[in-house]
Amino acid sequence: MTAAPLPSPLHRAVSLVWPRTAIQRCCVHKLRNLERKAPKHALAEIRDDFHRIVYATNVGAARTASTAFERTWAKRCPGVVTSLRGRRR
Repeated sequence: MTAAPLPSPLHRAVSLVWPRTAIQRCCVHKLRNLERKAPKHALAEIRDDFHRIVYATNVGAARTASTAFERTWAKRCPGVVTSLRGRRR
């Protein structure tokens, strides 16, 4: 696994040499993108909900946290949810 911005020269190079390598977005940059879409009064709650996804103990817990995030924020801050979904593969 590697962390690289998508798309980027690094991402393309890694994919060429190791086509089955998983590419992951940097969580810090992802959170910053979410914060740019969020109103100031919701930042702390959005950070907490995002951290529940990132720091989940297993894949099932991360999926549950992601679903909860989307349910919570879809109507209040649709841009945040769209940004979270991003470029999922």
